[in-house]
Amino acid sequence: MKALTEFKHIIEAHGYSRQSLAAVGAFTGVPIDRSRAAALTESPSPLNALVRMFFLRLPISEPLAAAAVAPFTLSELERHGLVREDEGGWVGGLAIIPFAGLLTLRDFEPHETGVPLRTDHVLGVGLATSILSTLTVRRRIARALDIGAGQGFQSMVAAGHAARVIGTDINPRAIQVAHLACELNGITNIEWREGSMLEPVSGEAPFDLIVSNPPFIISPPHDLSCLGGASEGDSLVESLVREAPSRLADGGFCTIVFNWHHTGGDDWRDRPRSWLARAGQDAWLIRLSSDSREDYARRWIHEAQLDAHGPAISIDDWMRYFDRLGVGRISMGAAVIRARRAPHARNWFRADELTIDRCDGEAGDQIARIFANQTAVVELPPDELAALSLRITPDHELRERRVQSPGEGWRTLDATLRQTRGFDFEVRIDTHAATLLGGLDGSRPAGEAVAACARDFGADPSHAVRQCPPFLSRMLGLGHLEIA
Repeated sequence: MKALTEFKHIIEAHGYSRQSLAAVGAFTGVPIDRSRAAALTESPSPLNALVRMFFLRLPISEPLAAAAVAPFTLSELERHGLVREDEGGWVGGLAIIPFAGLLTLRDFEPHETGVPLRTDHVLGVGLATSILSTLTVRRRIARALDIGAGQGFQSMVAAGHAARVIGTDINPRAIQVAHLACELNGITNIEWREGSMLEPVSGEAPFDLIVSNPPFIISPPHDLSCLGGASEGDSLVESLVREAPSRLADGGFCTIVFNWHHTGGDDWRDRPRSWLARAGQDAWLIRLSSDSREDYARRWIHEAQLDAHGPAISIDDWMRYFDRLGVGRISMGAAVIRARRAPHARNWFRADELTIDRCDGEAGDQIARIFANQTAVVELPPDELAALSLRITPDHELRERRVQSPGEGWRTLDATLRQTRGFDFEVRIDTHAATLLGGLDGSRPAGEAVAACARDFGADPSHAVRQCPPFLSRMLGLGHLEIA
């Protein structure tokens, strides 16, 4: 039998790509206009046949379908579960979605099939998947673990920088789909294990990286394993956030994307902090969004059709459930955790409100830098920060606002410093700060650069050095600087 990775090359050669799916209305953030998409792909061609089968789930006549997948036969692909014969022709057995250089697989959604989600439904790459990948520290490592792997995207990405990856999921169908995606992409260093959360890796050696996009939806009970219907509130997430870091090797990172509930607008840090602020680990809680309980319930009733999967029939059912749990608001975000178990280590916890639309590209390098910086700020007395050799990171830009003054030419009113990779962390700075940052190149202690800058501006160097620790601490905490 032909290797399935050959099928990837075939469909890509026909032009099946993220761009070709975008051309029929995909990835806009709103439901696709299926009538328009059907009209755009009506003319017979291999690409149109592939888009109709594997994205739109529209039946294709056997001659057209066979020509689009050749030299594979439809029966070969049917044995893999990629196609099946339906009333009116051949359709995809799974959706094939290009993402981040990989072909990902998922089950078709109710608006594509006309039937509710099956209890073992396999979700595709969504917003939470993308956020988790963006917030994962990437480096060459020996062992990685993907908990609740679903369709397998996180595992496949980790396989590019980890010698060995273990992916787990409680849903045996998800394991089958993830394994098939690996075959399609020619990835061979992932081991798939069925089971709940950490159970499949009990007794395993520690991991250098753990990632998880668990089933975190907070809802009344239902039977969709991909959305966690058997868990009370956010109890599954709490258990995972508490337990997963213990499976890290010292220095290893863990990133978990999740929802959690709280009573109001200002107490969002409290419950996750009780899970995360523990000896032997440093933790950064990032809140990305927050919903009222009413908006949250309405969205998930609509998106997942949970009224077809249990007692969650009406919004009133959700409100009674939330009343019992004391839920006022529900937040969405991530916990990034690093194991640091050195004797007498001063482990830290911090929490920030950020938005994912202020993040440009992968943030893993930025996160690793901020963890190193935050540790230095916590462990060193403030007056010792000036002794560090610091440099501004290369992924920066400085935007200035200037006005023209009579007889003076252009005068800078203010300037904004932002990072161009990861979260931008915009900071308004004055001319003195901009000049100082430009002089921090890692070649000398920061205090010497501060003193030199002060002399250039006619200020007292010793006073400037005494006053600089809060500024250095802030710029380190935001990742604008790094320790050379």
